[in-house]
Amino acid sequence: GYTDSSGNWQGMLLTGYGSSWTAVKAPVPAGAAANPQVSIFDVACPSATVCMAAGNYTDSSGNTQGLLLTRRGSSWTPVKAPLPAGAAANPEVGLSGLVCPSATVCVATGQYAAVSGRPGSWQGLLITRRGWSWIAAEAPMPAGTGTSSWVDFGGLACPAVTTCVVTGVTAS
Repeated sequence: GYTDSSGNWQGMLLTGYGSSWTAVKAPVPAGAAANPQVSIFDVACPSATVCMAAGNYTDSSGNTQGLLLTRRGSSWTPVKAPLPAGAAANPEVGLSGLVCPSATVCVATGQYAAVSGRPGSWQGLLITRRGWSWIAAEAPMPAGTGTSSWVDFGGLACPAVTTCVVTGVTAS
């Protein structure tokens, strides 16, 4: 990212090839703070004209939300990442991985804070895209996981549009 002339932290997206690159400010969803503090952590381009990016931003209430960006052609469209039921008012979303085996199938991984289920813990977040809709789910946990835990995803791979593997660690 970069700091703009007003001192606000903005996300940056670079597109191009070879020595011809273009930088644009990452757009944010409606309701973002004037200083959105955008961070973009991963990008996937399943074709020459379609790319997705994942990160986070601060909304106008000071809450950290997930950010999903889609580029079709030369324009980027932002979406606030959906969350499972039970997310905290400030979900402190951290999206860390993104894989798109096709232009209409993607998986993003990360974490979020919850107020129900296992309060005081970081829940694993899986967001899938089929067609043009993003759907969120809490990652299932192994048997014997404590009620206060955190999840940290490390690797994400989708060798086919119907098969993905996510690796990570959990501690309680």
